[in-house]
Order: sequence, then C-alpha cells, then structure tokens
Amino acid sequence: MRTILSAAARKAVQERDHGACRNCGLDTYRIVRIIRSALAHYRSMGGDLWWDGGTDILEAIGWIPDLDRTPFDTDHVRPVALGGEDVMENLQTLCQPCHRDRSAKLHRQVTGLPETDSPHIRTERKPPRLISRYRLLDEKTVDEKMRLPSSNLVVNVVQARLRGVSYRVILRGHHALAAARRRGIEPNWMGPNPEFQEYLRGREPSSVEYFFLHIFGHSGWFFVDTGLPVRRLLVRD
Repeated sequence: MRTILSAAARKAVQERDHGACRNCGLDTYRIVRIIRSALAHYRSMGGDLWWDGGTDILEAIGWIPDLDRTPFDTDHVRPVALGGEDVMENLQTLCQPCHRDRSAKLHRQVTGLPETDSPHIRTERKPPRLISRYRLLDEKTVDEKMRLPSSNLVVNVVQARLRGVSYRVILRGHHALAAARRRGIEPNWMGPNPEFQEYLRGREPSSVEYFFLHIFGHSGWFFVDTGLPVRRLLVRD
C-alpha cells in the first residue's frame, strides 16, 4: 500500500539527516541554496533560469528540474510493501537519483516486472537538447530548402559532452531543419560525415570540448527549441 507522508514528517527527517542523502552522502541542502541563488541572479538580470538552460546540469546527473519539488525525497528504509512503517527510525533522506534507483529495484523485487511497467516510477530520460551555432537563419535559404524533396532535408548531428552536460550538436543542416519543421515533417537525421568522424577519433574529451567551444562554435551556442543562448557554454576569457 502506498502511503503519503505529511509535510511535517518529511521536514523532520530532512532536518535530522541535515539534508544529506543517506545513500551517496550528497548535501542536498547545498543544491537548494545553489538553485535559489541562481534563480535570484537570473531574475535580477531579467532572465529565467528554467528556460535559459541553467538546469541542464541537474538533468544530466539525474534530477528532474521542477519548481514544485526539492532535490531530495523521504524514503522508507524497509519499504511499506514489505511491512515497513511510517516511523522516524524507518525513514531516510535520499537525493532524487538515489531514490529513483532504489524505487526501481524495489519494484522489480516486489512485482517481478520491469520498472517501466510501474506508473509511479519515472525511468525515461530526456534526450540531450539540440543546440546550434546559429540563432538567426537566412530566410531565402530556408525558402529554397522548402522546395526540395523531403529526402534532401538532411541534418548532421553529433552528441558531445560540453562542460559536464551532453548536447546534440548540429554540424550541418540548420536551414534544412527549419524547412522540415515548417513543413511539419522530420528531417533526415544523420551522424557526422566520415571526415569529421576521423577528426574526432582518438581525441581526448578536453580536446573535443575545446574544438566545439573555441573553434567550431566560437560565436556562441543556442538552444534550437527556444533560440536562447546556452549560457553554460559561453566562452570564458
């Protein structure tokens, strides 16, 4: 049976544990302070942390950014499904990733079903966000692409980890993507060409990151879905 803990009980457990995840030791109170500080800073600058890509790092390590949630959950040491009670000795603080992993394992243990069959456990991960070097496109070129057969609307992408976060980076086909979306169809997604694959092969992650930030995308990166700059990837002096 699924129980609902009171807000007072949750707060008491979190205060007893000092906001530390009992599994990995992460200081979740510190995460809250960072988020609140970042929100205040962005708002003072007229921006919005949640839309400007400021939560990408949280998503990358397993958190689901949500204004109505905290980065920690209150967990039953002995699960209710196995006879556990709602008492302080049986409650613990877990960070979101640890709680989700433990819940998935418990679900398999109790039901014998994969965690994806549970309506209460969120196991899907969003794909890395799509980013581009271009914020504005040439409308004439997009119009020309609109007249091409759909098979000719090719977009080359590669997944890259930049400053700790994974992104899908558009290498070629920015105008083809815009044309496809205006026509309400999906473009032909393809990986990098053989020459670029050869360039990446064997390179250290730091070298690949330097290439994308300082050479290929030296003028900045933008989220394709919003057109907003990827502030995390702004080139630092």
